[in-house]
Amino acid sequence: MKPRTTIPTVLHMLAAGSMTTAQQLDRRQTDHHHFKGEAIPDINWKSTDTYNFTWGLTGVDNYENSRFASNLWLSCGILVLVLLAHKLFVSHVHHTRLLASLANPERMAVYFSQPLRSWPLFVYQHLLTAPLLRRRHNEPFTLAFFKLHMGTLPSRINGILLIGYILSNILYCTLLLPWNGSIGPSGKLEAPTRAALISEFRGRTGVMAVANTVPLFVCLMRNNYLGRAVGVGFNTWNLYHRWIGRIVFLESWAHFGAWTTNKVEQAGWAGVAQVIAENRFLQMGLLAEIALLMIVITSLAPLRHSHYQVFLFCHQVLVFLFLVGIWLHCHIDELPHIVYVNLVICMWAFERAHRLITIWSKNFSFSRKKLSCNIAVVEVVPGGEDAVRVTVAMRNGWEYKPGTHAYLYIPRLSWTQSHPFSIAWSSTSHPASPLEHISLPLPPQQSPDGKHTSVLPSAHRDLRTSKSVTNIHFIISRRSGFTNRLFDAASRASRFPDPEKPYSAPKTFYAFVEGPYTNEGYAFDSFTALLFVAGGSGITHPLGHLRRLLVDSAQGLVAARRLKLAWIVRDMRNVTWVSDWLEELWHLDAGRGMLEIEIYVTRPNPDHAPAGAEGGSSRVRWLFGRPSADLLVGGICSDAGGAVSVNVCGPGALADGLRAACRDRISEQRVEFSEESFTWS
Repeated sequence: MKPRTTIPTVLHMLAAGSMTTAQQLDRRQTDHHHFKGEAIPDINWKSTDTYNFTWGLTGVDNYENSRFASNLWLSCGILVLVLLAHKLFVSHVHHTRLLASLANPERMAVYFSQPLRSWPLFVYQHLLTAPLLRRRHNEPFTLAFFKLHMGTLPSRINGILLIGYILSNILYCTLLLPWNGSIGPSGKLEAPTRAALISEFRGRTGVMAVANTVPLFVCLMRNNYLGRAVGVGFNTWNLYHRWIGRIVFLESWAHFGAWTTNKVEQAGWAGVAQVIAENRFLQMGLLAEIALLMIVITSLAPLRHSHYQVFLFCHQVLVFLFLVGIWLHCHIDELPHIVYVNLVICMWAFERAHRLITIWSKNFSFSRKKLSCNIAVVEVVPGGEDAVRVTVAMRNGWEYKPGTHAYLYIPRLSWTQSHPFSIAWSSTSHPASPLEHISLPLPPQQSPDGKHTSVLPSAHRDLRTSKSVTNIHFIISRRSGFTNRLFDAASRASRFPDPEKPYSAPKTFYAFVEGPYTNEGYAFDSFTALLFVAGGSGITHPLGHLRRLLVDSAQGLVAARRLKLAWIVRDMRNVTWVSDWLEELWHLDAGRGMLEIEIYVTRPNPDHAPAGAEGGSSRVRWLFGRPSADLLVGGICSDAGGAVSVNVCGPGALADGLRAACRDRISEQRVEFSEESFTWS
């Protein structure tokens, strides 16, 4: 029978729902009656005995801590939604501009050349494309005497988001703590002790450190599914990974320092050493703390840039130790936030498994019950600075997209280490399969007596063409470490050819390619005029974009009517790196006059000057000295006839100069700036 709801019952419910905040906190605080089967003693918040605040969950409000962790997740979720909305909006604008430009090129070119106005102009000029302070962004800070790489500054929008993330963590770690007894259960309301305050701070920082490990690991994944959805590249994610890692380090050591402070007051340093030596729970926590400390030390920019492969190996080992330590620390004492650690381990394991499966499927194949893998052909590029051209035949197929990069594994030179390089070009070949014996009927023949002989089988070698193979090409400049070993191996093969071979064969290696990946999402189809600026080996980035735009423009699929490439090199002979590909670009232009190429030589040598320099032919202009960013941007904007895109791949100072030049013209003409960089290494 359903009970009747009387007026006294309603009044009682209303009274119960109007409990004070202090009463609610007091009820939450006593929800944890047992810890690992042991009764939690009643806590006297005004007691000077710190023992109760040095073990288990006494003095820790996990309900409140989980609420702040949820607030962190909520803020991250809102940011992701904002990024997704921005990507959809930009994609809609580009798609609309493309359709309108293709439908009515002359009229729409004038319309889309108009600059942004009002708040969209402010947001784009002062937030989305602006450096953090004045001009410097990707140009690294260096110590001139030691030539140490000290890191780069984030962009303004990323700097604002990072400052907000840091301040939110400071707020979550300190908000609603009983600093002056104004909040908390009744005992704390009157006169909280120092030990009680430190105990709550210990619990809060521990939970926030573990909660932050989830975005920390999301940001480090190469296959960042969230990044693909919101259009943010790995370069940006890695920036956040570094800063969130520092936050986790500080919160973890604050957590350990708070426990140590209470324990020292209760038992002295000898008591601290004794309890750590006897307690596996504390030992695992200390293991995670030490691993974090070593990660921070080995991740310092000078060490990371000067010995990147050593850093990468140490980083992976220390991350594994950190995960082991933090999981056991939470598991041994059955801490509720172990769910965050389990989520991190699942993400990390899934992403690693996905990468291994991808590497296997793209690089290994079975043929006639024999396992084979891809072969990399390495050739020294003649002339110019030391560089090699690496060609890998992807027999299992490869979806090449312009502007992408891939990780190259050559076990003979680097064991399991991988190295990222931009994919300069792709080509297709149709190799012949191994010769096979098959039986074919011979045509009937007449014998001397006029009778036809029987049809006899005959062995015949059938040259059958197999499926097409995509060849991907890299241009790799000689530096230290892996690239130096790669160049040495290729140069030895060219200087000392195999005497058993009739010709000098290039060096070959078994190689695995992982990818393709992209740092940022660019859409160039809707722009009328495009300027690509490359410095040195950065030429590998724009070549694919130029080829696709030339092909698609001939079919009326893009709005591009003017393409310009400005390449800055130190040696004139560096053009031999990509001379055959530049020739193909000219063939694709087919006399339409869309393509312009300017090559700037910063260290000219008269002995190496090609015919026609300086000035050059109508196809390529050779210029001596460094180009002016203002002149480059002004030149493409002067006769654009529509929206302009400026893309750069090169040294940080070059990118910063072009960004400043574009920002100066945003208020006069529709100019969009983008860059490709590997500042995360």
